[in-house]
Amino acid sequence: MLGLRIELTWILIFSMIISFFNLGAWAGLYTYTPELYPTEIRGTGSGAAASIGRLAGIIAPTLTGYLYSLSGLYAAYIVIAIIHIVAGLITLVLGIETKGRSLEELEIIAIQA
Repeated sequence: MLGLRIELTWILIFSMIISFFNLGAWAGLYTYTPELYPTEIRGTGSGAAASIGRLAGIIAPTLTGYLYSLSGLYAAYIVIAIIHIVAGLITLVLGIETKGRSLEELEIIAIQA
């Protein structure tokens, strides 16, 4: 819906909603993913993953501007939505359930995977 609006008020409202949910997703991400790394490399694994996310944050404004120049905000938001949907599906298929498991148990599962 945001890609179809041109009034500044609506763009600001929808952007705040997107930001709210995006920031909430980071809380889950930083809680879930460190459990998946073996203890010896947990800091390195989490740091490397965060660094890749920051690189994407550097590239995103340029890519969004390029997509906007092709066909407006609609194309940019479709690409962003597709990336999030693919990431969610990958986690759904390949993700490991961590509830009720010790870190040692998770390390064994992660090494076997």
